[in-house]
Amino acid sequence: MISISRILTFLIVFGNLTSCVVPKKFSSIQIEVMRPGVVFIPHNLKAVAVINRNLYRSDTCVIKYSSDNASYEHPKLSKNELSNTFVDALALYLKTKGEFQKVKNYGECLNNQVIVKQDKNIPDEWFKATNSDICIFLDFFTFRKNRITFNGNILSSKAYLNWSIAFKDDTSNMNYNFFDSISIKDAALPQPIDEPRPNKKTILNYSADYLGQFIGAKILPTWIPVERTYYLSRNVDMMQAEEYVRKKDWLKAAEIWNEKAKSKNRKLAAKANYNMALASEMEGRPGLAIDWLKKSVNGMGKYNQEHNTICKQYLDVLALRKRETEQLDKQVGNRHAPDNASP
Repeated sequence: MISISRILTFLIVFGNLTSCVVPKKFSSIQIEVMRPGVVFIPHNLKAVAVINRNLYRSDTCVIKYSSDNASYEHPKLSKNELSNTFVDALALYLKTKGEFQKVKNYGECLNNQVIVKQDKNIPDEWFKATNSDICIFLDFFTFRKNRITFNGNILSSKAYLNWSIAFKDDTSNMNYNFFDSISIKDAALPQPIDEPRPNKKTILNYSADYLGQFIGAKILPTWIPVERTYYLSRNVDMMQAEEYVRKKDWLKAAEIWNEKAKSKNRKLAAKANYNMALASEMEGRPGLAIDWLKKSVNGMGKYNQEHNTICKQYLDVLALRKRETEQLDKQVGNRHAPDNASP
């Protein structure tokens, strides 16, 4: 099992993530926000079964990869090995989070006992066989087109998996298809990619392990790091507020920004209003943050175009955070927040 500290070196490429260059008049800071799970799990459900259901009965696949402009084929690699690595990692992730009283990994051991009906994905027999409240199934797992590519010290692959989750006494079955690109730095691999034909089997199992933990983090509400920016100023009080931010004293910083937001200097007020939006987000009030941000629009004179673009980008972020906060209110109670975290 791969430790969670090591998988932080993975770079997962998503379409909704973008990079930007922060102007010098801004400072950036990393905070943590809680992302809601993809599904609401009733609080009275405490026993979880993780099952490698393998609906499509796919035993082996041929792994192809390219390196140095040449193509190779790996001897047959068991798809079951990769899918079992996935469910092992998923079950361990759910156990370590401590959100459930019981998490049991059944792997494939029940597949011969329970009749799998593809026209009825969640038969009651699964709940009877596992004595669980929640069943999480892995139905299909592969690396798209069974191809991995080595480019320098980066391994790239595209993973595709189909998983579902069902609750006891609930006829609904939530099915999820997951497809994404994975890039793995050489340093994160069990062994460096320093030869034309590295140990691909180890690498693919490593990737499957990571994906199991990643899906676990999608099921449960999870703290994730994000970057935020705030305006700098040569104003003495604003500089003091910046010091408070560095010390993570958002309340004192907000007291200064709130006062400066009333300034007759429009640019100073616009900066303070923008920063108050960040302070409000840190308080877990994205709706109030949106109100502050709207006050900042059109306040930067000849720099309005750039400023308004930045405000629009942050407005989109806050609108998403507002929706996520509403979901989190249903999914979680009071949880311990890490330092520098937005509720």
